[in-house]
Amino acid sequence: MVIIAVGILGYLTVKSLTGPSTGGGAPHFSINSGSLFGNSFNHDEFFPDTGDVAILNVTGVIFKSRPIIERIEELGEKKDLKAVVVRIDSPGGAVGPSQEILEAIQDLSKKLKVVCSFGDIAASGGYYIAAGCEKIVANPGTLTGSIGVIMNLVNLKGLYEWAKIQPQVLKAGRYKDMGSENRPLTDDEKKLFQNLLDTVHKQFQNSVKEARKLSDEQVNEYCDGRIFTGEEAKKLGFVDELGGEKKAIAVAAELAGITDEPTVIREEKFRNLSFPFFGRGLPWPDENSDDAESKASVEAFASALKSNLPLGKSLNLRPGVPYFLPSFYLNEELWK
Repeated sequence: MVIIAVGILGYLTVKSLTGPSTGGGAPHFSINSGSLFGNSFNHDEFFPDTGDVAILNVTGVIFKSRPIIERIEELGEKKDLKAVVVRIDSPGGAVGPSQEILEAIQDLSKKLKVVCSFGDIAASGGYYIAAGCEKIVANPGTLTGSIGVIMNLVNLKGLYEWAKIQPQVLKAGRYKDMGSENRPLTDDEKKLFQNLLDTVHKQFQNSVKEARKLSDEQVNEYCDGRIFTGEEAKKLGFVDELGGEKKAIAVAAELAGITDEPTVIREEKFRNLSFPFFGRGLPWPDENSDDAESKASVEAFASALKSNLPLGKSLNLRPGVPYFLPSFYLNEELWK
């Protein structure tokens, strides 16, 4: 299993199953960020038409880029919009999607002022995408950094022998089965994997170095997978300001030249969400309603999430795929 240290996983605990995050305060499991799901939303527009500053939530592990990019593209087309605050509550995720989101944010920053706001956690891939923002605002206790790469593989050869299981592998290509769980890695395979990780790590370091205007010495010393608090990150040059979402909105308004109180727009709730693993669409539940049908909808929605979301021990990361995540994300004790 390949993980690229770009985040902190303790964050993945679901704190709310019946509504999207508003982008402030304690982290919630945010359906509206779309980061955990495929592109299966039925929508016309994600955000209201008018406003000065938009809040774009990126929440949870980043497995897919398209849902986030769709929202970024929409914001870039709004004529009255002057700035965007990218609110990040993410431990990171897959490398490719993180890189695609970074590119989309960089494109958006050519049209609008873009500021990143860190919530509880913005590490690894969560920090990676922030490299596209003009300014970064973090809470003093935000967990961030984790600029590194990790690969976790397992060798079950001894277990297979004990269980009298004899795996049979057919392949075309010398290294096609490298990383297989039924045997240890060869020295050549270890070198190939290490080269892959070093290459992706260097890409990460270069993006951060360019965005934050860091010296080679700073990059070599601190972009090594370590985790910072928001306060430490500011002292080291990885964050610009300390504060919450409100502070980030003020910074974005100032950069955009907004002198009055800015009108802030957020993503609207969807009532026709459907997820590929549900097999059918579920209406967005109204948890505040006393109506029996609404209550049943809430229960069905929460049950579907609990049984289908890749959380805890059921979290399935694809073997051989690099992820921007931290090493303790793989600690099964965390999920007991």
